[in-house]
Amino acid sequence: MTSRLPPKLPVRSPPAPHPEDEVRFTLRASHYLFTLIDQARSRRPGKISRNTWILEAITEKLKKEQQG
Repeated sequence: MTSRLPPKLPVRSPPAPHPEDEVRFTLRASHYLFTLIDQARSRRPGKISRNTWILEAITEKLKKEQQG
């Protein structure tokens, strides 16, 4: 007696990540560093979140490193 197995499905690679996909992680830093960040945020007009400020800082650093 032969067993009837379902046909095998093709194995697909996971889709490539989209540049705008969100990644979450925990950032550990000293209280002093967060105090400096908060002081810099308070000097800007309007209200900016700590997360946005940090992302802007990372973006600036990456641009500088790409320029050499």
